[in-house]
Amino acid sequence: MIRSIAVLAVSICFAQGAAAGQRTCNVLVLYAHSRLLPANIEADRGLNAAIGGSADTYAEFLDIPRFHGESYYQTIVNYLRGKYAGRPIDVVVAGGTEALLFVLHQREQLFPNAPVVYMGVSRYDLRGLALPADVVGVADEYDFAVTVEQMLRFHPKAKRLVLVTGTSDWDRAWESRLRNEVSRFQNRVQPEFLSGLPSDELLKRLGSLGDDAVVFTPGYFGDGAGQVFTPRASVEKMAAVAAAPIYSPFMTFIGSGIVGGQMAGFEATGRQAGEIVNRLLRGEPPSSLNLRQVIPSQFHVDWRQVMRWGIDEDLLPPGTVAHFREPSIWEMHRTEMAVLLAMLLAQAVLIAGLLVERRSRKRLGEALQESEARLSLSATSANAGLWHWEPATGHLWATDKAREMFGLALEENISFGRLLAIVHPDDRDRLQETMQKALRSKNDTRAEYRILLPDGTVRWIMSRGRALSISHGKQVRVVGLSFDITDQKVTELRAEQDRARLAHLERVAMLSALSASLAHELNQPLTAILANAEAAQRSVTSLLEKPTELVEIFGDIVSDVRRTSEHIRSLRGLFKRGELQIQSVDMNDLINKVAGLVASDLLMRHVSLVKNLASLLPTIEGDRVQLEQVLLNLVVNAAQAMETCAPEQRRLTIRTEAGKAEIRVSVIDSGEGVPAEQLDKIFEPFVSTKPEGLGIGLMICHSIIRAHGGRLTATNNPDRGATFCFALPIQA
Repeated sequence: MIRSIAVLAVSICFAQGAAAGQRTCNVLVLYAHSRLLPANIEADRGLNAAIGGSADTYAEFLDIPRFHGESYYQTIVNYLRGKYAGRPIDVVVAGGTEALLFVLHQREQLFPNAPVVYMGVSRYDLRGLALPADVVGVADEYDFAVTVEQMLRFHPKAKRLVLVTGTSDWDRAWESRLRNEVSRFQNRVQPEFLSGLPSDELLKRLGSLGDDAVVFTPGYFGDGAGQVFTPRASVEKMAAVAAAPIYSPFMTFIGSGIVGGQMAGFEATGRQAGEIVNRLLRGEPPSSLNLRQVIPSQFHVDWRQVMRWGIDEDLLPPGTVAHFREPSIWEMHRTEMAVLLAMLLAQAVLIAGLLVERRSRKRLGEALQESEARLSLSATSANAGLWHWEPATGHLWATDKAREMFGLALEENISFGRLLAIVHPDDRDRLQETMQKALRSKNDTRAEYRILLPDGTVRWIMSRGRALSISHGKQVRVVGLSFDITDQKVTELRAEQDRARLAHLERVAMLSALSASLAHELNQPLTAILANAEAAQRSVTSLLEKPTELVEIFGDIVSDVRRTSEHIRSLRGLFKRGELQIQSVDMNDLINKVAGLVASDLLMRHVSLVKNLASLLPTIEGDRVQLEQVLLNLVVNAAQAMETCAPEQRRLTIRTEAGKAEIRVSVIDSGEGVPAEQLDKIFEPFVSTKPEGLGIGLMICHSIIRAHGGRLTATNNPDRGATFCFALPIQA
């Protein structure tokens, strides 16, 4: 019966929307924890990406780890019933075990006829729950056993398995689960629970662990001292001091200091839930969905922690996802390194042959010189300079190409200190730190820095190197390649300068096109000033007897002068060319300013302007002049796109919206739209939908928005016209 009512409600929702456009479907997402929990952020991103525009989605956060109890739950029930009384909920999404239990217990008071989709609920927590037929979802699988098995492979000397949990209900549930599952490993490792301790004591005990211990933790919301955390924040504190490697079941902890674990992505969980919601909204009965049992999971590791704890790469399970792993010098310079390795191999073979044949030291020295010459010739052919540095002696050997690159004499004895003296002062500390890092990590390192040649010339150098052990590991030598990348850097700088010049010329051209409307805007206050001045001149005598009227005339003159000055100041700002000036920008104010600039032009084109601006819109950081140029270009393009439409159909809408981490500005016209074959390349150079267009305006807009860390998109509207929308990150 409940399932039939749910299907009927969803069908009515779609029928109403399709037949009369009376309302769209509504989806309410109840998250168990707070808004800022990383898992909630990722799940919400995946959920909204899957649902898209098929329904209006609302999110509420129960914050159960910090607030709970029947009184609190009843308060939430009353709040939700009142808030959504006018918006019938068609599907409820429960994010997390606590949220699912809340919905199941309070369903009759809230939304008894709406089907429920759960996400972020582990299969372990679903045990024993008798779910109604219209409560569906795909469970997460936090496979503790897989993670522990891999931990013991990585650390075969481990004798102690330390498990850390906290004091909240969520923490206690994890503790209970771990106690049930850890028994299978008791014959291989000794389990030790650090549960409900004050954070200070917990961190002290983790810092005293030896190399015979490994740690597993889901993090915790509360500690024994009553402090409240997010699980990731608690893990970051543990990883910062722990003397043993830490593993965890949650992907949002990657980058916090843990090694890794068997994990399923929260964004994938949210996307799966969104796909189920879409199927329910299309009228599919919950019993016919045929859903998979669990979200697929993989083993994930933080490569930096793999290196830190000396884990053998060959022990990683197949399909492991390695985060923060930089490409090796071989992957970056395969050809150059192949030449280098070939020459090094030839050198090694030659030396081995000399030793076997017990040739004289002189003959060996000659062979080495010959080999180095060949190696130098090979590197020179690849336009690279070879070098090696021996920290123990401070000696630095370099090929002729490398000496030429750094402006060093061919016969000069070189030390690392001599090289640092050539490096630009602003880059010395960074280069020295990079070399020390190479010695410590024994991994490939890369550095870009400037050098000052004796004639005052500044050159850009890119060096790659690796530390190698010699003399049976008693000494360390850093070997590497250096390339002169000055031309590349100069090209990048010129390209940026050319883009700035082109953007400036585009603003000038745009303002030239608006000259008629700008002249009208300036003519109005100037005409009013002239009329008031002439009236005062003709009637000065009589006005002296009426000082109130004289004050009003001069007040009008001052007001019109200020209005004219403001227009001129705005024009000067757009005509002015300069560097990027980052400041706090209120986009609604910027839109109102641009609307004033184009008001007369829109009036002459018979275009009606509608501003749908969000209240309390967060500010962003950017260059006001460049953002004005983007808005002005999009508005003028939209007005021109409607020239073939009847005057009563020329409607231009500017809309602002605020998201969680960004704001969106949309410019919507009712023209003919963008041809389908040009939609994917509309932001490329010299692509234009106007016969007389040059195709650089939208390219510049795209470049400006991208330089501000945002994105600019173009889509055709369902009925007619096109929408150009750009999103910018909210100011931190």
